[in-house]
Formats: sequence, C-alpha cells, structure tokens
Amino acid sequence: MKEFIIPAIMLLAASNAAAAGNLKFGNLEINPFVSARENYDSNIYLEMEGKNSSMINRTSLGADLLHKLGSRVDLSGGYALELLSYDESPTTNNADHHLAHLGARARLPKGMTVSVEDKYAETTDQATTQETDRAKRVQNDIKTRFEAPIRGKFGFALEAAHTYHNYLSTTNAVLDREELLSGFHRSLQAAVRA
Repeated sequence: MKEFIIPAIMLLAASNAAAAGNLKFGNLEINPFVSARENYDSNIYLEMEGKNSSMINRTSLGADLLHKLGSRVDLSGGYALELLSYDESPTTNNADHHLAHLGARARLPKGMTVSVEDKYAETTDQATTQETDRAKRVQNDIKTRFEAPIRGKFGFALEAAHTYHNYLSTTNAVLDREELLSGFHRSLQAAVRA
C-alpha cells in the first residue's frame, strides 16, 4: 500500500504545481512542465522529387530547477524527455530525445554577471529516406558568458562556447565534430515611456 501512496502524493503535488506554475522548497524552485505541439511537414526527407509529408507530434515533459544561494548566485538545472511521433513511416521517423542542463549565474559588483551553462542531449538527426533510420548522437554544449555595463544604458558581453557531437553508430563516425564559438556583444537598454 505504501508503494502507491508516495507516487500518488507526488502526482497530486505535480498536478497542483503545474496549475500554480512551480513548487518551492526553501530556496529550491521546481518548475514541472508538459507540452504538446502538432505540426505538418510537406517534405520530411528534404527531397526535390517524390516528397513525403507527415503530421508530427512533439511532446515534452520534464522539470526545471532553480536554487538561489543568497542574493548573488543562482544554480539551475533540468531534464526533459521529448517524444517525436510521425504518421509517415513511424518506425523510421519516431524518436525520443533526452535533454538535460546545468548552470550557474553569479551577480558581481557594479552590475556585472558571469554565467556558465552545460547542455547535454541524447538526440537524433532527421531521417533522410524511408529506408534510413535516424542517426543517433550525443551533443554537449558548454557556454560561458560575462556581462558588464559600460556607462549608463550601454553594456557589453563576452561569450565562449564549445559544442561536441558524437554519433553513436560507427557508420556515422565521420560526422563526429567539435565547434568552438566566441563572441563580443554590445547592448543598449532602451526604456519606452507611455
């Protein structure tokens, strides 16, 4: 009996949280979510001739976490399960993706912030034909960002990111790759008065 009571309480709490938007336990905030989207794609294999169309259902469920360490540091994380369902060749096209992320953001003196975020995805590439299954891969993105005001409404940000793609099948090993991105951003805050 006990093995049914705890899951029932958790489901009830999650359903109430979904209605309220989140659950709070001290400084920890849990935001459960469920979403569903239905799309139509007229050319799912990206071909010039012999196009195949499909209705695509994309359902996601998961939770995001936010933990505040005082007034200056936020820790975040989350997990989502994404299910793709096609009405055209479902054996080839249907997929499930596992997405997770962890992050930290610190507010520094004089309005400066620094943040680090790591995103992990066990995902697939789109199928290219009815006979070719989706290529399964693991993708990891890590990004660091520093933001600071310059003077008044002006500011800047420095950003660096690394992305790694690892295909799980040896037949797709030639597609394994790494990317390094970096950038400089300038910003202007504009306030509109009514």
